[in-house]
Amino acid sequence: MDDMPNENGSKTLNNKPFLRSDQKPPIGGGDGGQTLHSANLPLPLPLPLPLSAAAAATAITFLSAITSFNFVSRNHPLHHLVQTPLFSVASFFMESSDDENDGIYGNFMPKELGHNLALNGMKFVDEVLNGQSERCLENFRMDKSVFYKLCDILQGRGLLRHTNRIKIEEQLAIFLFIVGHNLRTRAVQELFRYSGETISRHFNNVLNAIMTISLEFFQPPGSDVPPEISQDHRFYPYFKDCVGAVDGIHVPVMVGVDEQGPFRNKNGLLSQNVLAACSFDLKFHYVLAGWEGSASDLRVLNSALTRRNKLQVPEGRYYLVDSKYASMPGFIAPYLGVPYNSDEFPGGYHLQDAKELFNQRHFLLRNATDRIFGALKERFPILMSAPPYPLQTQVKIGSGNMCIA
Repeated sequence: MDDMPNENGSKTLNNKPFLRSDQKPPIGGGDGGQTLHSANLPLPLPLPLPLSAAAAATAITFLSAITSFNFVSRNHPLHHLVQTPLFSVASFFMESSDDENDGIYGNFMPKELGHNLALNGMKFVDEVLNGQSERCLENFRMDKSVFYKLCDILQGRGLLRHTNRIKIEEQLAIFLFIVGHNLRTRAVQELFRYSGETISRHFNNVLNAIMTISLEFFQPPGSDVPPEISQDHRFYPYFKDCVGAVDGIHVPVMVGVDEQGPFRNKNGLLSQNVLAACSFDLKFHYVLAGWEGSASDLRVLNSALTRRNKLQVPEGRYYLVDSKYASMPGFIAPYLGVPYNSDEFPGGYHLQDAKELFNQRHFLLRNATDRIFGALKERFPILMSAPPYPLQTQVKIGSGNMCIA
Protein backbone atom coordinates (compact mmCIF):
# COMPACT_ATOMS: atom_id res chain seq x y z
CA MET A 1 0.00 0.00 0.00
CA ASP A 2 1.05 3.60 -0.36
CA ASP A 3 3.11 5.19 2.37
CA MET A 4 0.91 6.99 4.80
CA PRO A 5 1.27 10.76 5.09
CA ASN A 6 3.30 12.10 7.99
CA GLU A 7 2.53 15.81 7.81
CA ASN A 8 1.40 17.51 10.95
CA GLY A 9 -2.31 18.02 11.11
CA SER A 10 -3.93 21.40 11.27
CA LYS A 11 -7.02 22.52 13.12
CA THR A 12 -10.28 22.38 11.32
CA LEU A 13 -13.79 21.15 10.68
CA ASN A 14 -17.50 21.91 10.88
CA ASN A 15 -21.07 22.01 9.92
CA LYS A 16 -22.91 19.72 7.60
CA PRO A 17 -26.27 17.99 8.08
CA PHE A 18 -26.08 15.13 10.55
CA LEU A 19 -27.02 11.55 9.92
CA ARG A 20 -30.15 11.80 11.98
CA SER A 21 -31.61 14.16 14.53
CA ASP A 22 -30.46 11.77 17.25
CA GLN A 23 -26.97 11.52 15.77
CA LYS A 24 -25.66 15.06 15.95
CA PRO A 25 -21.90 15.41 15.81
CA PRO A 26 -10.20 19.70 16.14
CA ILE A 27 -6.31 19.92 14.11
CA GLY A 28 -3.06 20.78 15.57
CA GLY A 29 -0.78 18.33 17.20
CA GLY A 30 0.67 17.76 20.61
CA ASP A 31 4.02 19.39 21.16
CA GLY A 32 5.71 16.03 20.95
CA GLY A 33 4.50 14.80 17.56
CA GLN A 34 4.96 11.07 17.12
CA THR A 35 5.86 9.54 13.77
CA LEU A 36 6.39 5.82 14.36
CA HIS A 37 4.14 3.16 15.79
CA SER A 38 3.46 -0.53 15.69
CA ALA A 39 0.68 -2.16 13.73
CA ASN A 40 -1.44 -5.00 14.96
CA LEU A 41 -1.45 -7.48 12.11
CA PRO A 42 -2.70 -11.04 11.85
CA LEU A 43 -0.01 -13.69 11.86
CA PRO A 44 0.15 -15.92 8.79
CA LEU A 45 -1.85 -19.07 9.47
CA PRO A 46 -1.35 -22.40 7.67
CA LEU A 47 -4.27 -23.86 5.74
CA PRO A 48 -4.94 -27.45 6.82
CA LEU A 49 -5.99 -28.93 3.48
CA PRO A 50 -5.29 -28.42 -0.23
CA LEU A 51 -7.80 -25.82 -1.44
CA SER A 52 -8.81 -24.26 -4.71
CA ALA A 53 -7.65 -20.70 -5.33
CA ALA A 54 -11.10 -19.27 -4.62
CA ALA A 55 -11.56 -21.33 -1.47
CA ALA A 56 -8.06 -20.46 -0.28
CA ALA A 57 -8.73 -16.76 -0.77
CA THR A 58 -11.96 -17.02 1.21
CA ALA A 59 -10.25 -18.94 4.00
CA ILE A 60 -7.37 -16.47 4.22
CA THR A 61 -9.81 -13.54 4.38
CA PHE A 62 -11.73 -15.24 7.19
CA LEU A 63 -8.62 -16.21 9.15
CA SER A 64 -7.21 -12.68 8.77
CA ALA A 65 -10.46 -11.25 10.02
CA ILE A 66 -10.77 -13.39 13.12
CA THR A 67 -7.15 -12.72 14.13
CA SER A 68 -7.39 -8.96 13.55
CA PHE A 69 -6.72 -6.93 16.72
CA ASN A 70 -10.05 -5.16 16.92
CA PHE A 71 -12.14 -8.01 15.54
CA VAL A 72 -11.81 -10.05 18.73
CA SER A 73 -14.37 -9.10 21.36
CA ARG A 74 -13.14 -7.97 24.74
CA ASN A 75 -15.04 -10.91 26.19
CA HIS A 76 -13.51 -13.39 23.78
CA PRO A 77 -11.00 -15.80 25.38
CA LEU A 78 -8.39 -14.81 22.76
CA HIS A 79 -8.67 -11.10 23.46
CA HIS A 80 -5.70 -11.04 25.86
CA LEU A 81 -3.57 -12.86 23.31
CA VAL A 82 -4.08 -10.47 20.41
CA GLN A 83 -3.02 -7.57 22.59
CA THR A 84 0.43 -9.00 23.24
CA PRO A 85 3.60 -7.85 21.44
CA LEU A 86 3.40 -11.07 19.44
CA PHE A 87 0.83 -9.38 17.26
CA SER A 88 2.80 -6.12 16.86
CA VAL A 89 5.30 -5.32 14.13
CA ALA A 90 7.19 -2.16 13.20
CA SER A 91 5.29 0.52 11.32
CA PHE A 92 7.65 0.09 8.40
CA PHE A 93 6.03 -3.22 7.64
CA MET A 94 2.56 -1.81 8.06
CA GLU A 95 3.22 0.96 5.61
CA SER A 96 4.76 -1.27 2.99
CA SER A 97 2.78 -4.50 3.30
CA ASP A 98 -0.65 -5.45 2.00
CA ASP A 99 -1.22 -7.43 5.21
CA GLU A 100 -2.50 -4.28 6.86
CA ASN A 101 -5.33 -4.26 4.37
CA ASP A 102 -6.52 -7.78 5.10
CA GLY A 103 -9.65 -8.53 7.03
CA ILE A 104 -12.60 -6.60 8.34
CA TYR A 105 -11.76 -3.97 10.91
CA GLY A 106 -15.06 -3.69 12.72
CA ASN A 107 -18.65 -4.80 13.00
CA PHE A 108 -20.32 -1.93 11.13
CA MET A 109 -20.77 -3.53 7.71
CA PRO A 110 -23.96 -2.10 6.08
CA LYS A 111 -26.80 -4.61 5.97
CA GLU A 112 -27.06 -4.43 2.19
CA LEU A 113 -23.35 -4.99 1.52
CA GLY A 114 -23.80 -8.67 0.69
CA HIS A 115 -26.25 -7.77 -2.07
CA ASN A 116 -24.03 -5.01 -3.41
CA LEU A 117 -21.06 -7.32 -3.90
CA ALA A 118 -22.62 -8.18 -7.23
CA LEU A 119 -22.04 -4.59 -8.37
CA ASN A 120 -18.80 -2.83 -9.18
CA GLY A 121 -17.84 0.30 -7.28
CA MET A 122 -19.22 2.96 -9.60
CA LYS A 123 -22.49 1.10 -10.13
CA PHE A 124 -22.90 0.79 -6.40
CA VAL A 125 -22.22 4.53 -5.86
CA ASP A 126 -24.65 5.45 -8.65
CA GLU A 127 -27.29 3.17 -7.20
CA VAL A 128 -26.96 4.75 -3.78
CA LEU A 129 -26.91 8.34 -5.07
CA ASN A 130 -29.92 7.70 -7.31
CA GLY A 131 -31.86 6.07 -4.50
CA GLN A 132 -33.61 7.37 -1.43
CA SER A 133 -31.85 9.95 0.76
CA GLU A 134 -31.98 7.54 3.68
CA ARG A 135 -29.84 5.09 1.72
CA CYS A 136 -27.16 7.73 1.14
CA LEU A 137 -27.17 8.58 4.83
CA GLU A 138 -26.83 4.93 5.75
CA ASN A 139 -23.98 4.20 3.34
CA PHE A 140 -22.05 7.47 3.05
CA ARG A 141 -23.02 9.13 6.36
CA MET A 142 -24.20 12.33 4.72
CA ASP A 143 -27.09 13.77 2.76
CA LYS A 144 -26.89 13.50 -1.02
CA SER A 145 -26.77 17.26 -1.52
CA VAL A 146 -23.86 17.54 0.91
CA PHE A 147 -22.08 14.62 -0.79
CA TYR A 148 -22.30 16.32 -4.19
CA LYS A 149 -21.34 19.71 -2.77
CA LEU A 150 -18.23 18.25 -1.15
CA CYS A 151 -17.29 16.58 -4.44
CA ASP A 152 -17.67 19.92 -6.25
CA ILE A 153 -15.53 21.75 -3.69
CA LEU A 154 -12.72 19.20 -3.79
CA GLN A 155 -12.76 19.11 -7.59
CA GLY A 156 -13.03 22.90 -7.95
CA ARG A 157 -10.00 23.42 -5.73
CA GLY A 158 -8.03 20.92 -7.78
CA LEU A 159 -7.61 18.65 -4.75
CA LEU A 160 -9.25 15.64 -6.39
CA ARG A 161 -9.73 14.70 -10.02
CA HIS A 162 -11.36 11.97 -12.01
CA THR A 163 -9.06 9.18 -13.11
CA ASN A 164 -9.50 6.80 -16.03
CA ARG A 165 -11.09 4.26 -13.70
CA ILE A 166 -12.42 6.07 -10.64
CA LYS A 167 -14.54 9.19 -10.53
CA ILE A 168 -14.39 11.66 -7.65
CA GLU A 169 -17.74 10.46 -6.32
CA GLU A 170 -16.39 6.94 -5.99
CA GLN A 171 -13.15 8.16 -4.37
CA LEU A 172 -15.14 10.02 -1.72
CA ALA A 173 -17.44 7.03 -1.25
CA ILE A 174 -14.42 4.79 -0.55
CA PHE A 175 -13.21 7.18 2.15
CA LEU A 176 -16.64 7.54 3.73
CA PHE A 177 -17.22 3.80 3.72
CA ILE A 178 -14.02 3.18 5.66
CA VAL A 179 -14.55 5.88 8.30
CA GLY A 180 -18.35 5.60 8.41
CA HIS A 181 -18.49 1.83 8.90
CA ASN A 182 -15.14 1.16 10.59
CA LEU A 183 -14.02 -1.20 7.83
CA ARG A 184 -10.63 -2.58 6.89
CA THR A 185 -9.41 -2.18 3.34
CA ARG A 186 -10.16 -5.81 2.44
CA ALA A 187 -13.89 -5.36 3.00
CA VAL A 188 -13.92 -2.21 0.86
CA GLN A 189 -11.93 -4.06 -1.83
CA GLU A 190 -14.71 -6.63 -2.05
CA LEU A 191 -17.35 -3.96 -2.51
CA PHE A 192 -15.56 -1.62 -4.92
CA ARG A 193 -13.57 -4.31 -6.74
CA TYR A 194 -10.19 -2.55 -6.60
CA SER A 195 -6.82 -3.60 -5.25
CA GLY A 196 -5.75 -2.78 -1.71
CA GLU A 197 -3.18 -0.33 -3.10
CA THR A 198 -5.88 1.53 -5.03
CA ILE A 199 -8.21 1.69 -2.04
CA SER A 200 -5.39 2.92 0.23
CA ARG A 201 -4.21 5.54 -2.26
CA HIS A 202 -7.63 7.08 -2.76
CA PHE A 203 -8.40 6.96 0.96
CA ASN A 204 -5.26 9.02 1.64
CA ASN A 205 -5.92 11.36 -1.28
CA VAL A 206 -9.39 12.19 0.01
CA LEU A 207 -8.22 12.53 3.61
CA ASN A 208 -5.45 14.97 2.61
CA ALA A 209 -7.83 16.93 0.39
CA ILE A 210 -10.32 17.34 3.24
CA MET A 211 -7.56 18.43 5.59
CA THR A 212 -6.43 21.07 3.07
CA ILE A 213 -9.77 22.86 3.21
CA SER A 214 -10.68 21.96 6.76
CA LEU A 215 -10.06 25.37 8.32
CA GLU A 216 -12.79 26.79 6.12
CA PHE A 217 -15.37 24.54 7.73
CA PHE A 218 -14.95 26.13 11.14
CA GLN A 219 -16.87 29.30 11.75
CA PRO A 220 -16.11 31.45 14.84
CA PRO A 221 -19.05 32.37 17.04
CA GLY A 222 -21.17 35.25 15.85
CA SER A 223 -22.10 38.45 17.68
CA ASP A 224 -25.72 37.49 18.34
CA VAL A 225 -26.97 35.74 21.44
CA PRO A 226 -27.46 32.04 20.57
CA PRO A 227 -31.18 31.27 20.19
CA GLU A 228 -30.80 28.33 22.55
CA ILE A 229 -30.17 30.98 25.23
CA SER A 230 -32.23 33.95 24.06
CA GLN A 231 -35.37 31.82 23.68
CA ASP A 232 -35.14 30.04 27.02
CA HIS A 233 -35.98 31.89 30.21
CA ARG A 234 -33.77 29.51 32.21
CA PHE A 235 -30.68 30.87 30.48
CA TYR A 236 -31.54 34.40 29.40
CA PRO A 237 -30.30 36.93 30.35
CA TYR A 238 -27.92 35.12 32.74
CA PHE A 239 -25.87 33.41 30.00
CA LYS A 240 -26.40 35.96 27.23
CA ASP A 241 -22.64 36.42 26.68
CA CYS A 242 -21.99 32.69 26.37
CA VAL A 243 -21.08 31.47 22.85
CA GLY A 244 -20.72 27.74 23.38
CA ALA A 245 -18.93 25.02 25.32
CA VAL A 246 -15.41 23.57 25.38
CA ASP A 247 -14.46 20.06 26.41
CA GLY A 248 -12.07 17.24 25.59
CA ILE A 249 -12.56 13.71 24.35
CA HIS A 250 -10.11 10.79 24.40
CA VAL A 251 -9.86 9.02 21.04
CA PRO A 252 -8.10 5.62 20.98
CA VAL A 253 -4.71 5.52 19.22
CA MET A 254 -2.24 2.85 18.21
CA VAL A 255 1.45 3.61 18.82
CA GLY A 256 4.62 1.59 19.21
CA VAL A 257 5.53 0.03 22.54
CA ASP A 258 8.38 2.50 23.08
CA GLU A 259 5.98 5.42 22.61
CA GLN A 260 3.05 4.28 24.67
CA GLY A 261 3.95 6.02 27.95
CA PRO A 262 2.81 9.57 27.04
CA PHE A 263 -0.32 8.29 25.32
CA ARG A 264 -1.56 6.20 28.25
CA ASN A 265 -4.37 8.13 29.92
CA LYS A 266 -5.48 7.99 33.55
CA ASN A 267 -7.61 4.93 32.79
CA GLY A 268 -4.58 3.06 31.48
CA LEU A 269 -5.74 3.20 27.84
CA LEU A 270 -3.84 4.57 24.84
CA SER A 271 -5.48 7.70 23.50
CA GLN A 272 -5.06 11.17 22.11
CA ASN A 273 -6.66 14.03 24.03
CA VAL A 274 -8.78 16.04 21.59
CA LEU A 275 -10.15 19.47 22.53
CA ALA A 276 -13.18 20.93 20.81
CA ALA A 277 -15.23 24.10 21.07
CA CYS A 278 -18.78 23.90 19.81
CA SER A 279 -21.97 25.90 19.60
CA PHE A 280 -25.23 24.94 21.25
CA ASP A 281 -26.66 23.85 17.90
CA LEU A 282 -23.82 21.31 17.65
CA LYS A 283 -21.41 22.93 15.21
CA PHE A 284 -17.68 22.89 15.74
CA HIS A 285 -15.97 26.25 16.26
CA TYR A 286 -12.50 24.84 16.84
CA VAL A 287 -10.68 21.54 17.26
CA LEU A 288 -7.20 20.61 18.48
CA ALA A 289 -6.18 16.97 18.08
CA GLY A 290 -2.96 15.07 18.60
CA TRP A 291 -2.13 15.70 22.24
CA GLU A 292 -1.01 12.63 24.18
CA GLY A 293 -3.62 10.97 26.37
CA SER A 294 -1.63 11.71 29.55
CA ALA A 295 -1.81 15.47 28.93
CA SER A 296 -4.18 17.30 31.26
CA ASP A 297 -7.21 19.00 29.80
CA LEU A 298 -6.03 22.36 31.10
CA ARG A 299 -2.65 21.90 29.38
CA VAL A 300 -4.37 21.16 26.08
CA LEU A 301 -6.57 24.25 26.47
CA ASN A 302 -3.52 26.43 27.20
CA SER A 303 -1.92 25.05 24.04
CA ALA A 304 -5.04 25.92 22.04
CA LEU A 305 -4.90 29.50 23.33
CA THR A 306 -1.21 30.11 22.57
CA ARG A 307 -0.54 28.39 19.22
CA ARG A 308 -0.56 30.10 15.82
CA ASN A 309 -4.00 28.84 14.81
CA LYS A 310 -5.46 29.44 18.22
CA LEU A 311 -8.89 29.23 19.77
CA GLN A 312 -10.26 32.75 19.73
CA VAL A 313 -12.92 33.97 22.13
CA PRO A 314 -14.80 37.16 21.14
CA GLU A 315 -14.19 40.15 23.38
CA GLY A 316 -16.59 40.14 26.32
CA ARG A 317 -17.86 36.64 25.55
CA TYR A 318 -17.05 33.24 27.05
CA TYR A 319 -17.29 29.46 26.70
CA LEU A 320 -18.58 27.11 29.38
CA VAL A 321 -16.13 24.46 30.66
CA ASP A 322 -16.43 21.75 33.29
CA SER A 323 -14.54 21.39 36.55
CA LYS A 324 -11.45 19.86 34.84
CA TYR A 325 -10.66 23.39 33.76
CA ALA A 326 -10.44 26.63 35.74
CA SER A 327 -12.49 29.78 35.39
CA MET A 328 -10.45 32.43 33.61
CA PRO A 329 -11.12 35.22 31.09
CA GLY A 330 -13.15 33.69 28.27
CA PHE A 331 -14.07 30.51 30.17
CA ILE A 332 -16.45 29.88 33.06
CA ALA A 333 -16.38 26.66 35.09
CA PRO A 334 -19.02 25.55 37.62
CA TYR A 335 -18.75 26.18 41.34
CA LEU A 336 -16.59 23.57 43.06
CA GLY A 337 -18.02 21.62 46.00
CA VAL A 338 -21.57 22.24 44.75
CA PRO A 339 -23.78 19.61 43.04
CA TYR A 340 -23.34 19.82 39.28
CA ASN A 341 -24.43 17.04 36.94
CA SER A 342 -27.80 15.37 36.65
CA ASP A 343 -26.77 12.51 38.96
CA GLU A 344 -26.30 15.02 41.74
CA PHE A 345 -29.72 16.57 41.13
CA PRO A 346 -32.13 13.61 41.57
CA GLY A 347 -35.79 13.92 40.72
CA GLY A 348 -37.71 16.07 43.15
CA TYR A 349 -34.54 17.68 44.50
CA HIS A 350 -35.05 21.27 45.61
CA LEU A 351 -32.21 23.62 44.82
CA GLN A 352 -30.75 25.11 47.96
CA ASP A 353 -29.17 28.35 46.76
CA ALA A 354 -28.03 30.45 43.81
CA LYS A 355 -24.82 28.43 43.35
CA GLU A 356 -26.75 25.19 42.88
CA LEU A 357 -29.11 26.94 40.46
CA PHE A 358 -26.14 28.26 38.47
CA ASN A 359 -24.47 24.85 38.36
CA GLN A 360 -27.63 23.12 37.22
CA ARG A 361 -28.16 25.50 34.31
CA HIS A 362 -24.45 25.56 33.49
CA PHE A 363 -24.62 21.76 33.15
CA LEU A 364 -27.69 21.87 30.91
CA LEU A 365 -25.91 24.19 28.48
CA ARG A 366 -22.46 22.61 28.61
CA ASN A 367 -24.01 19.23 27.86
CA ALA A 368 -23.81 20.22 24.18
CA THR A 369 -20.28 18.78 24.09
CA ASP A 370 -21.49 15.41 25.34
CA ARG A 371 -24.15 15.32 22.64
CA ILE A 372 -21.83 16.37 19.81
CA PHE A 373 -19.15 13.82 20.79
CA GLY A 374 -21.73 11.06 21.17
CA ALA A 375 -23.26 11.75 17.76
CA LEU A 376 -19.82 11.97 16.15
CA LYS A 377 -18.84 8.53 17.40
CA GLU A 378 -22.12 7.03 16.23
CA ARG A 379 -21.72 8.51 12.78
CA PHE A 380 -18.04 7.62 12.41
CA PRO A 381 -17.42 4.50 14.53
CA ILE A 382 -13.77 4.40 13.43
CA LEU A 383 -13.27 6.96 16.24
CA MET A 384 -14.18 4.33 18.83
CA SER A 385 -11.21 2.10 18.02
CA ALA A 386 -7.54 2.59 17.23
CA PRO A 387 -7.12 2.24 13.44
CA PRO A 388 -3.82 0.70 12.32
CA TYR A 389 -2.40 3.79 10.64
CA PRO A 390 0.59 6.04 11.40
CA LEU A 391 -0.13 8.43 14.26
CA GLN A 392 -0.41 11.52 12.07
CA THR A 393 -2.95 9.72 9.91
CA GLN A 394 -4.94 8.76 13.00
CA VAL A 395 -4.99 12.43 14.03
CA LYS A 396 -6.11 13.43 10.55
CA ILE A 397 -8.86 10.84 10.52
CA GLY A 398 -10.38 12.27 13.69
CA SER A 399 -10.13 15.83 12.43
CA GLY A 400 -11.33 14.96 8.95
CA ASN A 401 -14.42 13.27 10.34
CA MET A 402 -15.28 16.33 12.38
CA CYS A 403 -14.73 18.46 9.30
CA ILE A 404 -17.38 16.68 7.23
CA ALA A 405 -19.78 16.00 10.09
